[in-house]
Amino acid sequence: MRLGWSVLCRGFTDHGDGSLTLARVFADAKLEVSVSESPPTQVSLSPAIILISHWFPETDLDLNRYPATLRIVAPEDNQILDEWHFSIDFLHTDFRLAIFHISELTFVGDGLYEFHIEVLEYGEWIIMSRNSIYVSKMVS
Repeated sequence: MRLGWSVLCRGFTDHGDGSLTLARVFADAKLEVSVSESPPTQVSLSPAIILISHWFPETDLDLNRYPATLRIVAPEDNQILDEWHFSIDFLHTDFRLAIFHISELTFVGDGLYEFHIEVLEYGEWIIMSRNSIYVSKMVS
């Protein structure tokens, strides 16, 4: 199994023909958030951050279902702030898009927040996708 690509953005359009149009891709990887309480605190992300990843099998041996986890990792101490469990399923399709709409974030302070997708492959958990964005408190 292979990761084709993974991106953080603010929107997308699925054209139904295997193609997507991505909107507001985080090219500079910076985001300011409005924080009303001392960290750690939940902050609303509007519009949501969307993580999209494209997966495909490399050989017929990869036609399987793979447990996976998306984790948001805090800056500095690598604490796991949030996680979602899902599976990448090639039993009935030859590619898979995993799409996550992240509308809240646990803000622990300014820094680089990482989004890891770990996949269980051949009995071992492997980080297959790593995206990051610098999040800072909005100065009013």
